[in-house]
Amino acid sequence: QSAHPEVHEMREVTQALAEEFASDLRGKRSAGTFNKHIVFFRCLWRTLMNSDEGKRLDAENTEDRPARLASNPWEKIKKRENTPHTRRELTVEELGRVVSSVEGEMKRLLAIGIYTGLRLGDCALLDWGAIDFVRGRISVTPRKTARHSHGKVVTIPIHTTLAGLLLETPQDERHGCVLPELAALYNKEPSLLTNRIQKVF
Repeated sequence: QSAHPEVHEMREVTQALAEEFASDLRGKRSAGTFNKHIVFFRCLWRTLMNSDEGKRLDAENTEDRPARLASNPWEKIKKRENTPHTRRELTVEELGRVVSSVEGEMKRLLAIGIYTGLRLGDCALLDWGAIDFVRGRISVTPRKTARHSHGKVVTIPIHTTLAGLLLETPQDERHGCVLPELAALYNKEPSLLTNRIQKVF
């Protein structure tokens, strides 16, 4: 809609517009997500082009057709080949190589993830106020459950390796986000941080 504000109705979506949308989506989403979008649009247009009895109306009689759709611009959009990717756990050696290849906030981010098991958003936005070095624990309410009334505080022991990395930050700087640069990146757009992590791997 933002790219073509002049288009208000489904019947105004041409083959060229459908291909433009598909091209843009192809560069931003995985093959599986791309295919889901295209199949959905195909089915939506096909359904609206059919009569209540499920029969295609006369192609020339578009005025009687629901939404007055004369053609389905999504039919010619080819689906992408979707090759499922299997995942496995990293070996200790591989994990060590990944962590040793980075410095600064990225190293601390990976360490927080490894030694706490928190999701990316919770790691990136971890606040110094959640870290208790005296009691040796981190207390956070995971973002996934924080929006609900039953969101609970999770308490995680601080691993000695993680504690050592966190204590490298001078005490007078331990306020606000533990990873201010990466937190700002995540808040701007989570995929920006995800992409940076993927480059590390």
